[in-house]
Amino acid sequence: MPRQEINLGIIPGDKKGDKLRVGGDKINDNFIELYNAVDGLSGIVSPILASVHVITDAESRDLTTLHNIIEDPGAGKVIELISLIARIIPSAAPIGGLEVYPEQTLNVSMDGDNNTQDWGHFDSGFLMSPSACIQRMMPSFGTQIWANSPIYVALSGSENPKSGMATIELYSLYRVITLERNGGIIGDGGGTIL
Repeated sequence: MPRQEINLGIIPGDKKGDKLRVGGDKINDNFIELYNAVDGLSGIVSPILASVHVITDAESRDLTTLHNIIEDPGAGKVIELISLIARIIPSAAPIGGLEVYPEQTLNVSMDGDNNTQDWGHFDSGFLMSPSACIQRMMPSFGTQIWANSPIYVALSGSENPKSGMATIELYSLYRVITLERNGGIIGDGGGTIL
């Protein structure tokens, strides 16, 4: 059914618009259609999920290695990363916090390559913070989402931090979206998506 609009008339009080009951029927019909569409999505989009991944002091010495922060969602599913916030806690003296190259970033990716920023990144200033610090991921726009892919973080480049250590806590909010329904791909006759 196409959306039904209430005819308001041309000017207030001209009695050319819909009567109250007709307008109410249009409102009800519109809401019934919306609720039915949302009910049809149950099972396609998960509720919002939360996860925490901790990179320990010892692991921070090997940041170019991929750290899996959200597991593979399974066949025919994708992850929609809603938000990723990191807290870094530098090691105490004499070791101190991380020292990385200014151009290095902590990349958030899906393809297992530490030089891509599929979802976004955290910059070197955050990584070298001299005290505990919290930052939201700087997102990449126009992200292509791949099915059956986990989400990783890793330091860009081939060199690990020059010195120091830090604990990095990664807090994520995400949803899992099912691409297949009733035996078909959504949008290809197997289901509908708003």
